[in-house]
Amino acid sequence: MRFKRIGRWAIALTSMVTGACSPLSALDSLVPTDTYTAETGVRYGPGERGYLDIYRPAGHQRPSPVIIFFYGGSWKSGARADYRFVGEAFASRGFVTVIPDYRLFPTVKFPEFLVDNARAVAWVQANIARYGGDKQRLFLAGHSAGAYNAAMLGVQPKHLQDAGGEADGICGVMSLAGPISFDPTTYDSVKEIFTPIEDSDRTRPAKLVRPGAPRFLLIHGKGDTTVYPENAIEFDAAMKAAGNSSTVHLVPKIGHYRIIASLASPLSGWLPSLAERMAAFARAQRPC
Repeated sequence: MRFKRIGRWAIALTSMVTGACSPLSALDSLVPTDTYTAETGVRYGPGERGYLDIYRPAGHQRPSPVIIFFYGGSWKSGARADYRFVGEAFASRGFVTVIPDYRLFPTVKFPEFLVDNARAVAWVQANIARYGGDKQRLFLAGHSAGAYNAAMLGVQPKHLQDAGGEADGICGVMSLAGPISFDPTTYDSVKEIFTPIEDSDRTRPAKLVRPGAPRFLLIHGKGDTTVYPENAIEFDAAMKAAGNSSTVHLVPKIGHYRIIASLASPLSGWLPSLAERMAAFARAQRPC
């Protein structure tokens, strides 16, 4: 049974890479449903992408720490409904988990998707207590482009301030395979999303790090040839040069897609410590 299950996940992952239809839905279909309760389609902002889903630990009786997770997709694709496996991974470890949608290219360009992300965070800060969350223990996380978004909100308080949120209310940021030091204006695949911009450093989290940033956990696969691990290394160096706290974990033989799929419980054997390592990082931080 275990072999067959892993085989189905491997097929789903292959579909993800090759662009087949609804591969993440295939991942979600194997995730437990008894570890959380869900509130889906909660409006946080305007438009058809202004909704989020909330996953609460099953049976929890007290305010829980909160993780807001931003999915990837090169700022061109993605849907919150495909990431139930992420909600389950963190809810089953005691976190109220929020997964928002946000506007994508070509509807918007940089920095408008960050405007949506900031609105989602501000909404969570104002409302998550009604869903059993503790806004004093709030963390941002993301994979790939979503990790970039989380990092930008972490190092640029203005985005959250402009959305009416509390800029000092982010206790930590967790990046999975984030393109957090690259120059997007030099890559043909995403260049149009970030241009015209006079100063490309405005688009690069590693160039925007200042003293006082929240703690960062940077997890990157050494086998990632989509977003190179140098992104994590260079961002970590920038954090420490500014006197901030940052931790890097470079994982052997893990690539760009396998690292996010490893959050799903049936595939946790690919990277057994991932979800627990992220949970432990968040549990270790003081309320903010």
